[in-house]
Amino acid sequence: MVINLLESFYLKFPSLPETYRGYIAKVLPVLSLLFGILLVIASILDIVGTPFLSAFTSHTGLPALQLLLVLDVLGIAQGLLMIFAVPRLNKEQLSGWKLLFWAQVLWMISAALAFSPSLLIALVLLYFFFQAKKYYR
Repeated sequence: MVINLLESFYLKFPSLPETYRGYIAKVLPVLSLLFGILLVIASILDIVGTPFLSAFTSHTGLPALQLLLVLDVLGIAQGLLMIFAVPRLNKEQLSGWKLLFWAQVLWMISAALAFSPSLLIALVLLYFFFQAKKYYR
């Protein structure tokens, strides 16, 4: 339902040429693996370091630390979804594309929670994901 709703929105934009769409579909598995691994590592390191150090050195209070932990857990989940999507993306399976889509949704949620401008980047990247969707069955 969420996929169909967003797809109907993004299909209103002009389509990319077929060669670009094919290139996006070929690059997605590599980028998904690379950024998935980096995101998991960064989130784990952030969980291990930041909240514990912040508890002793910061006066921001518990809600800020809880938000950091939530964002890190979302980051780990997003990274794992991206990593798990790679074998399916290589086989051009729609299930791999859907895992990547839900990783993108997690990014949008975490960006919204953190009031981050990266939400705009996530929304733009969804356009390219939907352009490449037809290559996955």
